[in-house]
Amino acid sequence: MCSRKFCQRSIRSLGLDSGPTGVDVVRRVEILFGEKYAVTMQGRTTIDGTRVRQAWSPILALVLSAVLAAGSPAALAGAGCGTDQWSALPPAPLTARDGHVAVWTGTEMIVWGGEDASAALLGDGARFDPDLGTWTTITTTGAPAPRRDAVAVWTGTEMIVWGGEGGSGPLGDGARYNPGTDTWSPLSLAGAPSPRRGHRAVWTGTEMIVWGGEDGLTFLADGASYDPSTDTWAPLGSVGAPSGRADHSAVWTGTEMIVWGGRDASGRLGDGAAWNATADTWSALPSSGSPSARSDHGAVWTGTEMIVWGGQDDAGPLGSGGRYDPAGTWAPVSAVGEPSQRHHHAQVWSGWEMIVWGGREGLGPTASGARYEPASDTWSPVETLGAPSARSAMSAVWSGRQMLLWGGRGAAGVLADGSAYCGCAASPAADDATCDAIDDDCDGSVDEDYPQSSTSCGVGACSATGTLSCVDGTEEDSCAPGAPATDDATCDGVDDDCDGSVDEDYTPVSTTCGAGLCAASGTTSCSGGVEQDSCSPLAPALELCDGLDNDCDGSVDEDQGVRYVAPGGDDAGNTCLDPAQPCASINHAVQVACDGETVSVAEGEYFEDVLIDHPVTVDGEGVPTRTILRGSGTVDVVRIFSSDVHWTAVNVYDTVGVACMRIGDSNHTGLRNVKIDNTSLAGCSIGAIWDSTGDPPDRQAPGTPSSPPPPGTTSRRHSRLGHRHLMVGGNGKIQLKLGHLTNNDGPGW
Repeated sequence: MCSRKFCQRSIRSLGLDSGPTGVDVVRRVEILFGEKYAVTMQGRTTIDGTRVRQAWSPILALVLSAVLAAGSPAALAGAGCGTDQWSALPPAPLTARDGHVAVWTGTEMIVWGGEDASAALLGDGARFDPDLGTWTTITTTGAPAPRRDAVAVWTGTEMIVWGGEGGSGPLGDGARYNPGTDTWSPLSLAGAPSPRRGHRAVWTGTEMIVWGGEDGLTFLADGASYDPSTDTWAPLGSVGAPSGRADHSAVWTGTEMIVWGGRDASGRLGDGAAWNATADTWSALPSSGSPSARSDHGAVWTGTEMIVWGGQDDAGPLGSGGRYDPAGTWAPVSAVGEPSQRHHHAQVWSGWEMIVWGGREGLGPTASGARYEPASDTWSPVETLGAPSARSAMSAVWSGRQMLLWGGRGAAGVLADGSAYCGCAASPAADDATCDAIDDDCDGSVDEDYPQSSTSCGVGACSATGTLSCVDGTEEDSCAPGAPATDDATCDGVDDDCDGSVDEDYTPVSTTCGAGLCAASGTTSCSGGVEQDSCSPLAPALELCDGLDNDCDGSVDEDQGVRYVAPGGDDAGNTCLDPAQPCASINHAVQVACDGETVSVAEGEYFEDVLIDHPVTVDGEGVPTRTILRGSGTVDVVRIFSSDVHWTAVNVYDTVGVACMRIGDSNHTGLRNVKIDNTSLAGCSIGAIWDSTGDPPDRQAPGTPSSPPPPGTTSRRHSRLGHRHLMVGGNGKIQLKLGHLTNNDGPGW
């Protein structure tokens, strides 16, 4: 055991006598003793961000208990609750007392009234929130007169206090306290029961039922129901009611109030009866198998049966009990492992087991207890480590996860402290995976099976991941979204400003692309996080000698040289510069040739029309009689519409309806240096037309002869028009082989 001097010296040496935190306790006790031990203490604390469960030896537990009781009260009372563990409540703003009342509201314990160390009756109270570990005083304005041994019930919104012992004797009044407004309202006196003490009360869900007690002269066998919604009293039926008594027990089953035991002028009682609220009738409980007569015992309703235990008879404290089934049968409570004999103890139902603690034994108060499980009819001892000091006549409520004890009378007098005891709240679950700060599987640990899980949060660029964990019965998510950008103008497929839309602030821009004749314009756009440009260069063409970049390679008219034509060649995409890959047509080669270049025509026949609109030389490379051009018949076969043209060694034959060759027209006048040699023009409707002036031809009626040509010529000439027909009618033949037909000086021949 830890002596008081040793504990105090340990506390002072650790510097914990000035209100330490849980972390201070953990750190400094470890400093003093240099290790951790094997006795588990309730709760978790945090050291350097890591949540850990601390363990201590019995000696250190006493040190820790003393420290926490003195300086760090709040955290333990409302922290995670492991089965069979104690924690001290923080100091209350109330004087020491016993004989007070207490109720549980669902979130708070309300304590009121009682008697202090000087036997002065008290009319004040306070509320305790176990989750926050805080006390709040309640108003005394409108409160009932000071008293002890009153009864109190919780309605769901108010605490109703009635009766008890006042300064002049038993009282027959009361009041309702509303914690939401911190106000008191008096109860109507009309129809109220007579003043009394030692009575009992239950709450039915709509009414408070008061029955029994004593008035100082008589033990009472009557009672009444109080409806807070109408502030009215109604007497209970008396037919079949138990005999008058005080200090009995009373429980509510959902349909009946069961009264049992107590005392009267003749001594302790061992009988009882059940009052049916619907019928307002009483029915006696069977005596067979019932516990021995007693008063000041405890009784709880489990949902299916009433369990009575402890109390005292005329010989002293009792340590036995019984279970009553409203069907009409009693069963004993096992005596194996049961607590020591006692009365005026705490006795509460947790939902799974009955918890008995404290009370008065034969020689004084005790600080021991046990838990009774009716399903197995077994007892288990209540942990004594960290338990409050021995006491009796204290208040006790069940919060849903803890038994909250406060006040009472110890060996040296009344007390002003309290503790929370964690028990098993319901049938043990298969595991403790629910984050609720409750030991669901009743193994002494809290939420230890909670499965951490990965989480995500935020959208777009702000999305993040985290972990969902359980901290003191509350799920906490470590996921924290990132900071959004000011806008979402970047085309990246990401919601940069985290508003749920992607790239919505992107601004299109105008663009250009391609070179030369392939140049084009477009606009950018954003699709699927990829910036796209609608600009599409035009398709490149063959490079022509036209001062333009036809093939869009950044250079102008760069493809120059002799152009080659041969039967079986290919014009498609061909500039005709490679003799090994000649073009197929003379006209194509002429069109791609630059000014002054030569089109080399291989022997063979060519079926096409040729337009020469810039200075070139068309040169048949073989025997002229084997290099022949035949037109389509839709236009003149060879049209020369440019100066500085040389046609040589390519014969033009057999194209009916057109001229074999035309030199100039009305749109192409004043041609110079047109030279045709080594060429035969034959078989066409007109051999050749020389119209270099651009004047219209001489229009004559059919069959009218033209003026004769000058002597020694092969053409007919009309000098006024400057128009020549060479080989009119196409029946003759012009052979320009050794000589040449030339026009160097303008109109003429």
